[in-house]
Amino acid sequence: AALYRGVRGVDWSRHLAADGTLLVDFSAHDGAITHARFGAQRVKDAIVDQFREATGRRPSVDAEAPDLRINLRLERTHAVVSIDLAGDSLHRRGYRARQVAAPLKENLAAAILLRSGWPA
Repeated sequence: AALYRGVRGVDWSRHLAADGTLLVDFSAHDGAITHARFGAQRVKDAIVDQFREATGRRPSVDAEAPDLRINLRLERTHAVVSIDLAGDSLHRRGYRARQVAAPLKENLAAAILLRSGWPA
């Protein structure tokens, strides 16, 4: 109940539209909630209920490309809610049309370019 109230106390309209989409990533360690799916559901319910009460509409869940990704980490009785601003890992963002063996790792190529002073 405290988790629900705490999440509901955040003004989510500052971060998400009532007709937007969201995804909650939940992790817990040594807390009252041990099932990640249940925890994510409670967080989602708190956010959706806030929108439904204020606007009569509610955001929906989108596991593939949400407008807002929320991370909640529960450690015993302390919860940290954060908004994921980075998005999916680079290899999952679909910027490559197809996968091929890279002649050089991306991070090594970036380091070489930085070391060479490029683009200066």
